[in-house]
Amino acid sequence: MMFSNEFSLPYLTRVEPETTAAMARTIGELKSDITVPYGVNVLWDTVASFDLAKAVDGLFVREIFSGVYASGFGVWDTNTGESIRHQHRIGAGHVKTLFNIVPEAVVYMGDRDLYSIAKSTVFNHRPDALCVSNVQEQLSIADGCVTATTFKKDGVFENFVDQDRVTRFMDKVNSFR
Repeated sequence: MMFSNEFSLPYLTRVEPETTAAMARTIGELKSDITVPYGVNVLWDTVASFDLAKAVDGLFVREIFSGVYASGFGVWDTNTGESIRHQHRIGAGHVKTLFNIVPEAVVYMGDRDLYSIAKSTVFNHRPDALCVSNVQEQLSIADGCVTATTFKKDGVFENFVDQDRVTRFMDKVNSFR
């Protein structure tokens, strides 16, 4: 399970402290009822994501750690080294990193295919996992995947989760696992 500020639009690459504080409060209130592993994603702020994971005992962070992108909010240049050094400085070295290498609403600034991006990301940054778009490909080499809008009614971001979509998804997963 993942906690994220998906509706904190428009996104910031450095969120305001109240976003992280509100998320920590919410997760803290729910923590005694959570019985599955969970992680966090403070869109699109890697440092805040690690801070939150450390504060609420999250096991993983999904974030866009690497790459340079053209986006609706301008050019976005990540800094993996800064982010990972922060992770270790705050004692969150145990928090797993899920590198999203195909972020929505942006364009990778470089003429490289997905395979090349994935290969260099793994070599240069040693992520615990990569987030890509095809669930069958993901689950053929990984233990889990991030599904996001896949489960929403009509596949629309703002809608609630649709149980039929979840069932169809899990039927597909179970057919090849």
